[in-house]
Amino acid sequence: MTDPKDQLTQVSPKSFSLVHHNIALGKLWKDLPTHVKHAGGYQFKIPDLVNAELLPQPGITINAMLQFVIPLSLSMLHTQDVSLYFSYDTPSYMTETMILSLHWLPIPNAGLVCQLYKAGKQRWLDGFKSVMYAHLPGKSVTHFPLWVVTYWNAVLDF
Repeated sequence: MTDPKDQLTQVSPKSFSLVHHNIALGKLWKDLPTHVKHAGGYQFKIPDLVNAELLPQPGITINAMLQFVIPLSLSMLHTQDVSLYFSYDTPSYMTETMILSLHWLPIPNAGLVCQLYKAGKQRWLDGFKSVMYAHLPGKSVTHFPLWVVTYWNAVLDF
């Protein structure tokens, strides 16, 4: 049985073994077989373990919704180059501190999040393994799992 915490980085050995021959070979997402698309989509699914912590769940009370912390979206134009957000580095292990930081770190502006979301699966197919907060200043870089792009996109709905 796998440790549920291993799901936080969404690295599925079974999925990887099915698709590794498709990664970083110049293939296009639209041309992939369904099983490869499924494995790629898995990388962008927010793990059930953290979904309840990061996003308000259905049935939440109005009072709880008002107290729920979601990050701000930076409306200023910072780093708009989508390629600077994706990295070939393996995502850092998701600790409770990293999950908490997702509540507080500002997300990119809505237009950029939309571009990242649309480009994400092709970037995964091109061999990228993680995403970074490239819109924030600083030299410290944390490599988050690709599902963080899905999280940013979901935050925009609130």
